[in-house]
Amino acid sequence: YGNMESVENIEDGTKGNNIKLTIDLAFQDSVDNLLKSYFNSELGNGGARYSEGVYAVALNPKTGAVLSMSGLKHDLKTGELTPDSLGTVTNVFVPGSVVKAATISSGWENGVLSGNQTLTDQPIVFQGSAPINSWYTQAYGSFPITAVEA
Repeated sequence: YGNMESVENIEDGTKGNNIKLTIDLAFQDSVDNLLKSYFNSELGNGGARYSEGVYAVALNPKTGAVLSMSGLKHDLKTGELTPDSLGTVTNVFVPGSVVKAATISSGWENGVLSGNQTLTDQPIVFQGSAPINSWYTQAYGSFPITAVEA
């Protein structure tokens, strides 16, 4: 592993007295209840049968303060739901449709999109590789879609 030759103290550490908890407990409880309610509804109609859970983080857009971190882990074998708020930062997720809102917002902010402009949802093709499809384009092919529909 190697041997340490020397240690140089550049600056002494200080206590973390400046850390401020920004999570709003009442809001946190509301988000927890919303996740549980909607996820149970989706489980009931078969829409989340294969989902490993549901997670949400709410931030103050002006300050970046964390207002809530909520999560429910769904055991695919037993169907049991368990609270998993820390999963918002410790689990690894494949990004899905949640990326659409950020992409559209970036497009509006940078003047690439305007209003409810219609674009074509189509596979992405790089030379020498297989097309990259969304679930919809894989099933139905290319089609027009607005920001609201996305």
